Amino acid sequence: MSRQVLMVTGPGAGVPQVRGFDVNGALLGTVLTDPPSFTGGVRVALGDVNGDGVTDVILARGPGSPAFVRVVDGASQTILLAFNPFDPSFTGGVYVAAGDVNGDGRADVIVGSGQGSIPVVRVFDGMTGALLRSFNPYVLTFTGGVRVAAGDVNGDGLADIITAAGPGATPHVEVFDGSTNALLASFFAYTPGFGGGVYVAAGDVNGDGFADVITGAGPGGGPHVQVFDLHDGATLASFYAYAAGFTGGVRVAAGDINGDGHADVLTAPGAGGGPHVRVWSGATGGELLGWFAYDPAFGGGVFVAAQTPVNRMSVDVPAANATVNGATFTVAGWALQEWSPTDPGIATVHVWAFKVGGAPVFLGVATLGDERPDVAAAYGGELAPGVYDVVVFVQGSASHTFNDRRVVRITVQ
Repeated sequence: MSRQVLMVTGPGAGVPQVRGFDVNGALLGTVLTDPPSFTGGVRVALGDVNGDGVTDVILARGPGSPAFVRVVDGASQTILLAFNPFDPSFTGGVYVAAGDVNGDGRADVIVGSGQGSIPVVRVFDGMTGALLRSFNPYVLTFTGGVRVAAGDVNGDGLADIITAAGPGATPHVEVFDGSTNALLASFFAYTPGFGGGVYVAAGDVNGDGFADVITGAGPGGGPHVQVFDLHDGATLASFYAYAAGFTGGVRVAAGDINGDGHADVLTAPGAGGGPHVRVWSGATGGELLGWFAYDPAFGGGVFVAAQTPVNRMSVDVPAANATVNGATFTVAGWALQEWSPTDPGIATVHVWAFKVGGAPVFLGVATLGDERPDVAAAYGGELAPGVYDVVVFVQGSASHTFNDRRVVRITVQ
């Protein structure tokens, strides 16, 4: 496949053909990942595992064969890593995701066990294959499988791990801290009585700098997709990706397909539907793109993955809950955005202070490309005593929108 690959699909059943597509849904290449006799499907993920700036493809077998994962180099199409993430006797399939859990700047491989096993999630170093973490997100008696995703939900710069229960349980989604594995969130994506399982993805849909959680209902219900902002507690979107009468389930992914700085939502039908992949704008909710990933007559279902841009940002000074002098204090930190024509992909930074119960106050602006981009080009006025939320807004050089932010609460004396 070409290094221009933006989206990949794997069949839910049938001949194990993985396909790569560009930003317009045009086919770039097809790879046969296993012998044609294997018909258990291929689950897919994308991430820069070796840190060369080119997205690599992660492939995981579905049920019917010993669980197996491969990492394919996006530049050379050679195998970077191949391993069995579970006991060789387990044949229930693997769910897969990618994200930088350990903060080394490279995507790690996250796997969830398929049906027939206790619910196991494991994280492997994408380059070495070393096991970084292993845990059970649900009760050990549940054997319906664990779907996985990765995204920086809490804004600490590390990918957090999102899990969703497969069929036979409540539609339970959990989020685990990428650094500590502490439980960050736990909720039902649909009514508790729905037992068809949940598919899950993560990406910054609303552009606030935090990954949102995207869910798709499994078989038995309508093709219901929801987007949850766990930072603010809001439901950002709730819609049917296909005809309401289709009950084969809907798989989901996230990626900034149109380059506007918002993660868009990708959907693919489960078994029984045509291989119709659709892309929905994260900013507007409208459909951006739709195409058939395989022959329109194919009804085995489709798994889909996309490149998710990484927007990273930190406000290092002032520290949270710090007390500062209102006349003079420093705001310092860093920010970068991938998929931008310039590195680090930041155009301007604005800083405002929002007094609790009062009006916003402008504090400063800095522009990259100036002689001293580390120093503000303009400053605001003095802050009166009180409690403020200092908000740092970042404008992306590709999207030309303020699509990232960080908030620090301070007390001015």
